[in-house]
Amino acid sequence: MFEDWLRNMEMVNANPASSPEAHVVQIASPRHLSYPSRRMLEDRREYLQKCVPLYKLALRGDWNEAKRMIDADTSLLNAAITKEWGTLLHVVAGTNHVHFVNHLVKLLNPDDLALQNFNGNTAFCHTAASGNMEIAAIMIKKNEGLPKIRGGEEATPLYIAVLQGKGEMARHLYPLTTSILEEDDWTMLFFLCIKTGLYDIALQILQQHSMLALARDENYDTGLHLLARKTSDFSGRGQWYHPNQILNSSMKATPFVQLVDCLWSMLLEQYYDETALRTFISHPSQITFDATQVGNFEFLATLMRSYPDLLWEVDEKNRSIIHIAVLHRHSTIYSLIYELGSIKDFIATFEDDEGNSILHYAAMLTPPEKLSLISGAALQMTHELLWFQEVKKIMLLVNIEKKNAEGKSAREIFAEKHKELLTKAESWTKSTAINCMLVSALITTGVFTATFMVPGGNNKNSGSPNYLQEQAFLVFSLSVACALISASASILMFLSIFISSYAEDECFKSLPYKLLFGMWSRKGLCENLEISEMAMEVRSTTNPEELQIVIHKFSSAECRSPSCDLLQNTKDYVKKCAPIYNLAIKGDWKEARTMLLEDSRLATAAISQGWATLLHVAAEANHLHFVEELVKELSQNDLEIQDFKGNTAFCFAAAVGNVKIAEAMARRNRSLPTIRGGQGLTPLHLAALQGKSEMAWYLYPSTVHKFDDKDWNFLFFHCIDTGIYDLALKMLQDNPILAVARNENQETGLHVLARKPSAFSCQGRRYPNQLMSSRKNPSLALQLVRCLWNTLLSLDCTEIQMKSVINEPSQVIFIAAEVGNFEILAELVRSYPDLTWDVDAKNRSIIHIAVLHRHATIFNLIHEIRSIRNFLVTYEDADQNNLLHCAAKLAPPSQLNLVSGAAFQMMHELRWYEEVKMVMPPSLIEKRNSNGKTPRELFTEEHTELLTRAECWMKSMVNSCMLVSTLIATEVFTAAFSLPRGDDDKNGNPNCNAIIFIVFAISDATALISSSISILIFLSMLTIARYAEDDFFKSLPMKLICGLVTLFISIASMMIAFSSAFFITYYHGLKWVPIFISVVALAPITLFTFLLFPLWSDIVDSAYFSRFIFRPKKHVLY
Repeated sequence: MFEDWLRNMEMVNANPASSPEAHVVQIASPRHLSYPSRRMLEDRREYLQKCVPLYKLALRGDWNEAKRMIDADTSLLNAAITKEWGTLLHVVAGTNHVHFVNHLVKLLNPDDLALQNFNGNTAFCHTAASGNMEIAAIMIKKNEGLPKIRGGEEATPLYIAVLQGKGEMARHLYPLTTSILEEDDWTMLFFLCIKTGLYDIALQILQQHSMLALARDENYDTGLHLLARKTSDFSGRGQWYHPNQILNSSMKATPFVQLVDCLWSMLLEQYYDETALRTFISHPSQITFDATQVGNFEFLATLMRSYPDLLWEVDEKNRSIIHIAVLHRHSTIYSLIYELGSIKDFIATFEDDEGNSILHYAAMLTPPEKLSLISGAALQMTHELLWFQEVKKIMLLVNIEKKNAEGKSAREIFAEKHKELLTKAESWTKSTAINCMLVSALITTGVFTATFMVPGGNNKNSGSPNYLQEQAFLVFSLSVACALISASASILMFLSIFISSYAEDECFKSLPYKLLFGMWSRKGLCENLEISEMAMEVRSTTNPEELQIVIHKFSSAECRSPSCDLLQNTKDYVKKCAPIYNLAIKGDWKEARTMLLEDSRLATAAISQGWATLLHVAAEANHLHFVEELVKELSQNDLEIQDFKGNTAFCFAAAVGNVKIAEAMARRNRSLPTIRGGQGLTPLHLAALQGKSEMAWYLYPSTVHKFDDKDWNFLFFHCIDTGIYDLALKMLQDNPILAVARNENQETGLHVLARKPSAFSCQGRRYPNQLMSSRKNPSLALQLVRCLWNTLLSLDCTEIQMKSVINEPSQVIFIAAEVGNFEILAELVRSYPDLTWDVDAKNRSIIHIAVLHRHATIFNLIHEIRSIRNFLVTYEDADQNNLLHCAAKLAPPSQLNLVSGAAFQMMHELRWYEEVKMVMPPSLIEKRNSNGKTPRELFTEEHTELLTRAECWMKSMVNSCMLVSTLIATEVFTAAFSLPRGDDDKNGNPNCNAIIFIVFAISDATALISSSISILIFLSMLTIARYAEDDFFKSLPMKLICGLVTLFISIASMMIAFSSAFFITYYHGLKWVPIFISVVALAPITLFTFLLFPLWSDIVDSAYFSRFIFRPKKHVLY
């Protein structure tokens, strides 16, 4: 490899511009070139007879033959034997033939070792490129000047060794070469050492030539830029690190870390002006973002320990390093968010130019190079879900469903980007499960048969095993029983995996544990380490406190700004501000107190580029003791100091939600709750923005008297947004005009609440009795709705004015109908029944919207408004679609995914169609829309893909169940002719006449009959069923229920037969063994019940019980 490089690099005479370093300034000092004799190259015959054979001998390392040729012609010692004028030493120096070189050098004089080939390289240059230290030592011993003789393009042997990454050779040559190096040599060598990973040599160079910290290479990159792009040792395979692991892990002082630290320290000494420093490290690219993109945690940590304000940086798309870390799935860098201090409050609110939040980045698919590090699509899907859930934890509730510029929420992007991966995950998991299940089935068949084939036979008189009292027989008995039970459990576990619905959440929750347990319980098979690692990841999730402050730039004449003197000088910032900033983050008051005694300015001066003081940082870091002690050192006016955004430290405490910290500061200065922060927001507003209910209630009495109308509105709507409904209710009672107030989107409180079904008890409640219970015990949100509505109705205004309040900018009842917010809709309709007549812009009523979005509770209102029902069902939209056409359309994905499994989704859709069909007049059932389609034709068209998926899902599940049934039938059929304890030789009757034998016979027969029935049912579903739309509504659910019931009976009976056979065989000698095994044998039965009950209940619910959500017996409206 080094020969090819040398040939390419050494073409300076022929084509200098072709060299990769040609555009770099070269050393122009003249030097004497010593070339070998080329006489033999000019005579073709002599070249072929001498040069070529000698070349081959050198490559093979055959010194004896080479010595004979040299003895015959001594001119071969220093003559050129290759077309590039290479001597014998040139050829052998690049190999590892130390013996050859040692003998050859002894025959040469020192000047012969300095001979150079056509490209100007000595044989020692070849040795430097190969990195062979023994050969280098032999040659230097003969000629000590070799390390100083330059090769092609004036490259020293040291440069060549570094270029090839030969660290040991480079370290050896470094002290021997420094005396001849010039300024350009040092620069080129420094950057080359960084590129090839020889950081210790680069560090030595930097320590001797500090100005290299400011040097740039041919791409205008500094040393820091090159180091930032190096892959981090922490980046690993995308594992999750608990935040404490990073905090407590002291990074080793590796040459890489030492070099980064040295470069950074030199830069900080050179640049006292922060603007100049940031300009230097941001061109041609931002080093922090370069490091984040490749996951270089050590680099970032080294810089930010001494310069925390780098965390404030955003790139050209307004993304922080945390956003980039999430996008590229670097967990160590993302975990820095738990120790960022005040900056972490802003991270979750950052949006890029396209409106994407940090959760949107978590929803995007991992780059292929990172995803491929995880084996298996299922584990990749689990990894993706884990990332999404972790990032979701730091998001404020109101921002989780926020849409980007394309109108997509993070969850919608996740579903869209991971659709293909989810399909692959399902295929991978099913393939793994079926393969493992086959192995477990073989094991089960073998050990079940072994139960009836006792080693050594039975005693002819008693029927007991002949070796019953032997220890080996006890081991055999227990191992057979354990093998059968664990293998059976494994089969059932893999069966449950195979018939799972494979929704996104299942890949994150149940499937990993099922697969882990199945692999563990499979007797005689190796554990799957990858699945074990995934399950540990699911358990190692963190639960950090959610913090977020939305603070805008605000200018005020009354703003009390801190002194920024320490920030003006980079040296002061690094030595004073950064250390005390880190102490405040950690809550180390003792060390911070020491620094304050040394320089009292640190108590009130700005210590970050955002002008945050020590109190700002400590308050936001939530360290009560630190704040209490620091407040004692400050005056009342010091507590009013505001940062660059206009926020006091009390604003930070309010956003954090620590009431004790707020009380400690308020005791010192009573006016703090009324001092406004960024954009004129009070601490109360900031607490409400963060959803800190306790803090908001604490600040409300001391702040509200200073409010104007804008303050009331802002706080009211943000209390609704963040779920502080009790405080919003209190505000409405104190200020009733809020009932008609509007937010920045011109929406009233009712509009906002209508979009929040999760705030009401109707969320997740399907049956009428549940809704009646929620009506008797209203939630805080419902109480707020009632108060809002009653206040509106009590206003002295006309009906038109009142309706304009709830219908602009959109109609409240249709918002509620679309998201399924039954309780707010019912509350409005109870007191104002005429709202049921309202239609939207497409002439659709609330019933039409409820059917389109599959909200049964709202659709059921049609049974309580019988007086107008016959009119509503005749309404047609702009496309002439009636109510049944709405039911024929495919449900929205958000509603469809609530039902697990394509087959159950199809049943659910058919149930909706049939229920709506019941309320339609016969004349409208076959009515065509503007496209000429009847409701049934539209249903078939919309559900074609779902029907195909339902058929595939049903057949795959039936195949798996039939396999288990067949296995059971085979085993119990064999057991029927292999009686425990054998037969009597005289009359052929079984040796055992006890009741336990009758139990064995009955259970074995029951298992055979039920498994046979199960096979026939499943076979009919595979061969006879048409899988038409109506089949999913009628015959298929019944067949599947019967098949699963008979399968359960066969499994239970088989285990009873096994236990009874074990009891008959071993009871007389080892009584505790059969009793123990009989108890343990209940495990597979219990496991089967636990695993398949959800499936069975889903079938029954989808096919039969779902009808009870329609046509309720009790009225829920009046």
